[in-house]
Amino acid sequence: MTRIDPVLLAAALAGAEADLDRLLYAALAPYLVVLSKEDRQRQVRPRDGFVAAARTLIHEVKAHPELATAAGFDAAAVLAGLDNVDALTTPILAATELLRRLEDSRLVWLSTVYGPTSRLYRMAKVRAEDDGHLREVVGPLAEVFASPARKADEAVPEDAAVKAKVGGA
Repeated sequence: MTRIDPVLLAAALAGAEADLDRLLYAALAPYLVVLSKEDRQRQVRPRDGFVAAARTLIHEVKAHPELATAAGFDAAAVLAGLDNVDALTTPILAATELLRRLEDSRLVWLSTVYGPTSRLYRMAKVRAEDDGHLREVVGPLAEVFASPARKADEAVPEDAAVKAKVGGA
């Protein structure tokens, strides 16, 4: 990854965050639902192919209105819900791509700076044997630098700042 000026990145991200805030808390707020963790777990998760199957059933029930009546089925309401699901597809794909790019960039920058920082830590640790002040600085860092970096296929825990920013514990 080429070197990116942090000031320019911060400015671009601030603008993007403002745009996202406008979308989340103004433009889309009246239309989107926010669930608690418990409510999210209670939601039914239809199988793949459900939307197409439901549309087929709605089309066919027109020839059998007695079935819709007996089932208390409101075709217009169900169609509106299915249309809303379809409308979310493109924004979900875009948001997913944005999240992937943000996470990939973060991972590359962390990976890029880990090696030089780890080398510096190891050298400072050796020098700290003869330098009390450096020993005080380097000592608490051992928890972070003592074990090797994770392999590419291992899960990477989120930094506390990222967790706090997105509402994690």
